[in-house]
Amino acid sequence: MGKLSKLLAKAEQLAKTELDKLMADQGGKQQQQQAYQAPVVYQQGAAAPQGPRPFFTPPPSPPPYGGMAAPPQAHRPNTPPPAHYQQQQYTAPTTYSPSPTGPGRRKALLIGCTYQGTRSQLRGPGNDVNCLRYLLTTKLGFPPSSIVVLRDDDVSKGREFLPCRDVIMRAIGWLVSDLRQGDSLFFSFSGHGSQLRDPTGEEEDGFDETILPTDHKQAGQIRDTELARAIVHRLPAGVVVHALFDSCHSGTMMDLPYETKWDRSGQPYWRRNNMRGTSGGTVIQLGACDDKATAADTAKLSATAYTGAATYTFIQAIEKYGPSQTYASLLAHMTEALAGLGKSSVQNASAGSSAVAAGLPLVMGAVLGPLGLVAGAQLAAFSSMGRMTEQKPVLCCDKPIDITRTRLMI
Repeated sequence: MGKLSKLLAKAEQLAKTELDKLMADQGGKQQQQQAYQAPVVYQQGAAAPQGPRPFFTPPPSPPPYGGMAAPPQAHRPNTPPPAHYQQQQYTAPTTYSPSPTGPGRRKALLIGCTYQGTRSQLRGPGNDVNCLRYLLTTKLGFPPSSIVVLRDDDVSKGREFLPCRDVIMRAIGWLVSDLRQGDSLFFSFSGHGSQLRDPTGEEEDGFDETILPTDHKQAGQIRDTELARAIVHRLPAGVVVHALFDSCHSGTMMDLPYETKWDRSGQPYWRRNNMRGTSGGTVIQLGACDDKATAADTAKLSATAYTGAATYTFIQAIEKYGPSQTYASLLAHMTEALAGLGKSSVQNASAGSSAVAAGLPLVMGAVLGPLGLVAGAQLAAFSSMGRMTEQKPVLCCDKPIDITRTRLMI
């Protein structure tokens, strides 16, 4: 078994390299960045509540999620997106929520990709965006009108609310538009994550982390470098962004310069990389797992409804300890709660991992001939069973704040 594992690891690495080269050749032009323009047709004028954000007060009764299983109205999948919607001509959104006004404004963009009708369909993202929206409005002072939700399991609002690649990027433009000192932004993505070869050489491991829009097969994945350019690099002083990525390979999804690590005594410290920071603002990102790990889409934590494990533990930590806890407290609770899942084999964990498994016979056949084709097929079958991993969240920031003393700034 030891030799088989080593052979599998080498074969997967070879397959990943060859497949990335193929994807780069076929989709390089498609992935190149175009001049991004934020929508200019959003409604204006709705005022956010004035004065400071109310601090958390423990509820006199159990949390309204019903033991944190789901929000009051559990998610029910709607009609699957029509097969032709990806080909529709995009028009700039005209019905997004108005941008809030006044001091200490709050805006949020919540994205849930379930990939309805595909072999990589997920069950949790719909519940994730429902629960996060409830948390933001009831515990963190976000006006309902300042929260935009993109999801692919409900087409009733039209394409401008479907998490297609171009819609996501334009919605991010709305999120970071007209920023002022004191603004607080929240961004979340629940769905598949993967990795693509880094063409710039900036990534230490040679790969960009990516999120997969619902139309990623046609429009391409969204790289961490794109997210950094759209959100991180342009963020002005006095503005705070919190980003939660509940997807595989999401540890450093925003290319921030500081990543938390833990020493042998259990104390956190910052590891510095060569990535660029903000234009003065503060970005705090929570990744569901390490860049080389997978994230769970499971009903094990709630016992009744499927959720992303990281989203569930994030909400649970704020419900239990309030929004005035420290970042170390939040990270410690999420780590402990996720450890309760144990080491498990996560199915449909990553579209990128699935692609590697599918490509093993082709790559090994090309290298080793007919014998390699047979061996590749056997290794692909073994690989598709999943790997035993333990999910650990990752906290990143644009600056080395003291997470043991700094309280949540959401």
